[in-house]
Amino acid sequence: MPTFFDSTADAAEASEALRGLAHASRTFDQPAQMYGVIGDLSSGMRSLRQVLDQIADVHERKAAHAFNDDGNHEAGVRDALAAAEELHQAVNLVDRAYDRLAEGFIAAGRIAWHPEPAV
Repeated sequence: MPTFFDSTADAAEASEALRGLAHASRTFDQPAQMYGVIGDLSSGMRSLRQVLDQIADVHERKAAHAFNDDGNHEAGVRDALAAAEELHQAVNLVDRAYDRLAEGFIAAGRIAWHPEPAV
């Protein structure tokens, strides 16, 4: 269960849930169930986008506290801002992936799965 306050625990749980889904989604006894899974993944991608954006923002806002392992503040700031930039780029890619997933969700919604294949 998500805590809604412990980022570390919730990230670990999300990772484990996705690992479980990767295993479980190898087969679907009821193909119509895929539509709901796609919808849930779409919701998860929106949350992932928000998380990445928030983590990038914290890297920027807290850069004054950043040092590298040798205690070099300038290097720490440079790395914090580089991390923020890369995370913002990841947000852009998630946005693009979300758009593709949304199109797949729409197409999947038009499918009427029959129990027997066409002859």
